[in-house]
Amino acid sequence: KRKGAAAMTRVTIFHNVTRNEEGRLVNFDRYATGAPLVRVFAYDSFRADSAEKLAENAFYLFNVDPCFMQPDDYEIARSYRDRGLRSVSVGDVIMVGGAAFTVERTGFGALDTGQLNEVHEEHYGTIPLRPDEQTP
Repeated sequence: KRKGAAAMTRVTIFHNVTRNEEGRLVNFDRYATGAPLVRVFAYDSFRADSAEKLAENAFYLFNVDPCFMQPDDYEIARSYRDRGLRSVSVGDVIMVGGAAFTVERTGFGALDTGQLNEVHEEHYGTIPLRPDEQTP
């Protein structure tokens, strides 16, 4: 824990890898209950914000060019990109501590964590995080 910092909160990113009947990825359409999700990245946040604000920050980190970020954010965003991951998009899920949020066209939706359907599939821009793999 950093000196004078808020309590640490684990933030985890899941990419939606839903396919249609023809096998085409349709993950950017929206999140649907039971959609297959790949855990691709996790980090600890020391921000003293609400869970939804931390989800908003995660969306920012993994969509904005890191050169516009503060040093701590830059390090996390750079690590995400160095893994070869695509941006966080509509249909993906951001878990903040024990709360899960779906990325919507505007904002976020709450998700019951019991509905998470985690799979281990690799696609271009979606690389599963191994259980033994450490991210910042």
